[in-house]
Amino acid sequence: MIVNADNLGVSTFKEYAGITSFLESQKKENPLAATLLTNTKLFSIDYSPSQYTRTRIQEPRYLNSLVKRGIEGYVVVEFDVNEDGSTSKHSILVSEPGNYFDAEALEASKNLRYSFDNVSQLGKHKHRFTFNLSESSRKIPSGYWRCYDDIRESRFNKAIECASNRGNFKNDVIGSAYDVLIAEANFYLGNTAISISSLKEIATNPEEESFYLRVLATTNLVRFLFAEERFSEILELEDLINRLRSVGYKEVLSSTYYYLGITKFYKQETVDALFYLKLSLQDTNCNQTFRTEKGESFIEWRTSSLYRFSSGRICYPGMYERTLKTIEAIDRSLS
Repeated sequence: MIVNADNLGVSTFKEYAGITSFLESQKKENPLAATLLTNTKLFSIDYSPSQYTRTRIQEPRYLNSLVKRGIEGYVVVEFDVNEDGSTSKHSILVSEPGNYFDAEALEASKNLRYSFDNVSQLGKHKHRFTFNLSESSRKIPSGYWRCYDDIRESRFNKAIECASNRGNFKNDVIGSAYDVLIAEANFYLGNTAISISSLKEIATNPEEESFYLRVLATTNLVRFLFAEERFSEILELEDLINRLRSVGYKEVLSSTYYYLGITKFYKQETVDALFYLKLSLQDTNCNQTFRTEKGESFIEWRTSSLYRFSSGRICYPGMYERTLKTIEAIDRSLS
């Protein structure tokens, strides 16, 4: 599938004179600024920008025993790229959670192949393998969604009652999703401290192996912290948010990245702010569907993604337009 480089769903900022001028002034000191001036796919599994182009990948096995337990994660593998494009000297840099997926990721990494312009570019490279479950495999009790209907209808006390009465699900892999629902209802009832404290405990619990549960908690937590203007606490979650996205929760976290980007701008960390806002645009634009990297299965990408619409349509028009208007405002402030 051939796609024009300027139509990949990744804004280059070239239409914003104020932002472009600012990034040009920062790019010598901040490599991130230089990246933002390109059409690079942010948070690529091959850590773009890179001198290497991936030409082959073999997806790792997802063990049935881990699927049944609802365990997700990711592994970052580092290796040497050889003259023939093969890889060697593989080692694991990051593994979340624990070492559940290490063996499968290492085995798959041996089948990676790359091309490059000249031999002088040979060196170390990294690739991230993600292990992300389908929605039906995430072990959320069906009763969660019935209770959540009360949230949608603003019946917050009833939502708490509904969730509290389903304690027999607590031993499920992520049966404690009911605690997220209760925390959300409490926030809307004005019990802010209880709500935020509960969500923070779930989101930051290092022993919690369900990334989906942590995503549910984190998206609500960041939204509520932003509403309360507790910006420093949002910044404390930055590393966690990035790790959650590494598992594959791009679409779910798009609004979280929007709030993180605005927070960075308020804190005068403008380059980082633009990075996260651009990421939000990237992850809510359906054109991104058609940007499969070489060696990446289009069928697998489309199956596991929410991007199931035709080229040119926006998957999340509200979030996309909101981010776009914010970028336009920042551009005016920098002009």
